[in-house]
Amino acid sequence: MNDLTHFNKRSPIFIIILGSLTAIGALSIDMFLPGLPDIRHDFQTTTS
Repeated sequence: MNDLTHFNKRSPIFIIILGSLTAIGALSIDMFLPGLPDIRHDFQTTTS
């Protein structure tokens, strides 16, 4: 078994892992943004 065959067998799991890591960034921003007004209020700051 050469290196190319070894890579082709693992490519579906690699794509799933890469897609999951990409989705985590987008989901974390979507969860963080609605809380910004509360964070501003907790730290008693003004909107910049």
